[in-house]
Amino acid sequence: MTDEQAVMEESPVRENMLAVLAAGLAAMLAGAVLWALVTVVTHMELGLMAIVVGFVVGLGIQKTRKRPNKNFGVIGAVLAFAGCLLGNAFSFVAIAAQQSGAPLMDMVANIHLAGLFSAMADNFQAMDLLFYAIAIYEGFKFGSR
Repeated sequence: MTDEQAVMEESPVRENMLAVLAAGLAAMLAGAVLWALVTVVTHMELGLMAIVVGFVVGLGIQKTRKRPNKNFGVIGAVLAFAGCLLGNAFSFVAIAAQQSGAPLMDMVANIHLAGLFSAMADNFQAMDLLFYAIAIYEGFKFGSR
């Protein structure tokens, strides 16, 4: 064992869990917004965006924490999945506003969650599971490294 390893074992590093969560949440929101922007601009739901969301969330956690930890990987996985769902939801709202000609903020203010969830469920495809799984894996992998 080197001197450096001995020092690392003797002095436990205290993680700032609030900072890690804040970084993960901020990355999740940024990824979800990016997902929605790409979807609205291209008029296509790209599976690549799920991978981007997982990577961004995991990387945000990785850069904030002090040591690798599988628990942070679990947080990354959960936030990556939530970011994908949120990105989908943002996309539906933005596209609905675009199609109806209503201002986006009016659409957001008058959102009916049951209708949003129903629309998301109606448009769900088996391929979505694959991309969500990849996002979850990316969030876990990069969050725990």
